[in-house]
Amino acid sequence: MRQIHIEDLGTIRFISTPLGGAPISVREQWVGLEMPCLFTHDGVPPNPGDTNRDVETGFVVPDYPGYIVLQVHALEALKKKSLEAVEYWRSRGFPQTPSALFIFDHNSAEVVKPVKNRNEFWRQFYDS
Repeated sequence: MRQIHIEDLGTIRFISTPLGGAPISVREQWVGLEMPCLFTHDGVPPNPGDTNRDVETGFVVPDYPGYIVLQVHALEALKKKSLEAVEYWRSRGFPQTPSALFIFDHNSAEVVKPVKNRNEFWRQFYDS
């Protein structure tokens, strides 16, 4: 597997509480944090059958445009602000794998360092 180099990634900063199934008190902890972002997501699954699941129920939820972040990077950033929020995620099995992803809606974050779109990211990943 090719390596993802953090210096090649964009960066986002949360400016409002992101959408999601986690309790509002947990989701509010993202506000103000910066983290590496793999790419922007246009809301269309890249592969037929790809799904997003609610963190509480596990039910499939609608796809939406957003920022794609490695769960590992997100939880590392969250650790700087709230160990309680990190424990919430860990108690639910996150990060699921080293390559597992979170999606955060576009309205909840701003771009600090330019973020690639999905095609640009994968092209760079496979060309490296």
